[in-house]
Amino acid sequence: GSGTAYWASTGSVSAYVLRGRTRVLTAHPEQELLKRETEFSTFRHMTLLIVSWNVDSAKPDALTGAENIDFLHNVLQSMDRPDIIAFGLQELIDLESRKMAAKTVLLGGKNKGPDGSISQKVSTSYKKWHDRLGSAVRTAMPTDEPYSVIHMESLVGLFTCVLVKNTEKIRLK
Repeated sequence: GSGTAYWASTGSVSAYVLRGRTRVLTAHPEQELLKRETEFSTFRHMTLLIVSWNVDSAKPDALTGAENIDFLHNVLQSMDRPDIIAFGLQELIDLESRKMAAKTVLLGGKNKGPDGSISQKVSTSYKKWHDRLGSAVRTAMPTDEPYSVIHMESLVGLFTCVLVKNTEKIRLK
């Protein structure tokens, strides 16, 4: 039958109600949930490439020298077809510039549109790096397994961009 599910916790005793039946848990509800995790979770092997790069407030089109130009391509080629690629860039803006830092703080929380696309309110620097990372992934990875951006976040000079294979994206919730 149908019913309402809810969770209640007071002090060291927790309980949940599902389909009209109450179940009282011990002092550690996390342990009860771990015992039942196969009911709501699946586990499988995935590969993850994490890229951390201090770009020293450089814009992507200002990178010069073979070391900088080839960095993204080389790091993306360092692993065979990762399922998830996570970029963490530091010092995207000149933190000494008070105007840029203030603009980032004030507009940083409004960086995505309703469809997940990057907003016009994001500084040009973040948009350029978003575009550059997407281009680097499209160039370095096989075309038969494209990637999509599933998350991006910016905060005062920091930029995180997470891409996942389209074949894996459908499994995310």
